[in-house]
This record gives sequence, C-alpha cells and structure tokens, in this order.
Amino acid sequence: MIELLVVIAIISILASMLLPALKSAKDVAKKSVCTSNLKQIGQATMMYVFDYNSYLPPSGFNCAYTGLISPYTNQKTDVVYSAAAVNIWVKKIPSGLYYCPSTPDPVSSSPAWNVAGAAAQYSQSNYQPTMKLVLLPIVGQHGAWTLENTGTLIENRIIDQIKSNTAIMGEQNYNSNAARAVANGCSSYLLGQYTNSYPGVSSNPAICAPAWNYHARSANFLFIDGHVDSYSYTGRQLFDYDWISK
Repeated sequence: MIELLVVIAIISILASMLLPALKSAKDVAKKSVCTSNLKQIGQATMMYVFDYNSYLPPSGFNCAYTGLISPYTNQKTDVVYSAAAVNIWVKKIPSGLYYCPSTPDPVSSSPAWNVAGAAAQYSQSNYQPTMKLVLLPIVGQHGAWTLENTGTLIENRIIDQIKSNTAIMGEQNYNSNAARAVANGCSSYLLGQYTNSYPGVSSNPAICAPAWNYHARSANFLFIDGHVDSYSYTGRQLFDYDWISK
C-alpha cells in the first residue's frame, strides 16, 4: 500500500513538471501555424497584385480583402451574406487560414469584447490590415496597407506607393460595441501608434492594438516583402505611423 502511494506521488510530481512544458509546446505550435497563415495570406495578396495591375486588394471595413484573395487561398466559410455591397463572412468557430489558432473561443472571451448579449459570431478574419492616418493632399510614399483621412478610407493603393519594410497586417482581437450586433475583428484597423497598448475595451488605443494576448504577450506581423516577424509587447511604441519598426 505504501509503495502504491509513493508511485502515485511520483507520478503527480512528474505530471506537475511536464504539464507546463506541454502547454508551452502547444503554444509554440499555434504560433507557428499563425506564422504560416500570414505567409500564405501574403502570397495570395501578391498573386492578386500581379493580376490587378499592381493594386493591393481594397481592405475595406469588415476586412473585405479576404473575399478578394480567396480565389487564391481556396478558403470557405460557414455563412456568407451581403452588407453594403461587401461580402461579409461569418464563422461559428475560428478555423482555417484566416484565423489564428490562438483566437479566443468563445469570442466573448476576447479582452476587447464589451457588449453583453451580442451575438457570438466571428466576422471575417482576425488578421487585420494596418492603417496610417494622413492629411490631404497625399504626396509620395506612405507605409501601412491602407490610409485614412478624417474617416475616409484611401484604399486604391499601388504596391509601389508603399514604403519598404512596412508591416501591412497583424493580429487583432475581436471586439464589439453598441453599434454592432456581432463580434468583428475588422471594425478598426491596427494603428502603429497604439503598438504600445495592451488589448482592452475602453478606447481606440485598446481595440486598435495588436493581439498581444495571443502568443504569450507577442504577436505576428506580415510585411510588404512577404516575410513574417514576431514582436513582443514591451509597453513602448514598436512601430511608427508608417508601420516601420522603430
């Protein structure tokens, strides 16, 4: 009997030592899949650029870019419906190329979720285009996937107009507010000036921040040349307004 208790105690000790290592390995695997997702999205985007005279796909609110590059990715969704002439894809569970495997499930567990009772759906991708706020007239090259001037999106961008070393996409938490009935990771773009903010629900710095909570306080970013890099949350601004690493 004593021997059995000793064996059980040893097994318990070993399990307590191994479980954190197993969780860490699982987290590393998820981050690797996320990196692969972003690389494939980058490759599909460049195929679109080649076919459409060097123009990037318009990102649009609700991440319309996913519908435009899907002929190159062969991705499907659970539900497709049309709103404001834009196809909005809604998934019941976050799976497939457009979703990081670390996406919070259920969606209401997202740190940016702030409307009780809102429908728990995943609207489009949690891989979010980057944005730069600009003043008119727009002259020369700028960074980021898309530009915005006082609420107006400036989306018809030729790839040569984008600065080199620019991050064009990153991970963002799904969020909801009183104006939206479903969770939507694409309602607000990622802004470089908010890369010093941890995700939350209170204001733009919180919901426009990268999803630092997905990979142990780090996030993946896709760059204009197709490579993907991981950055760790430090509390300081990691990218400038052009989405170039500082």
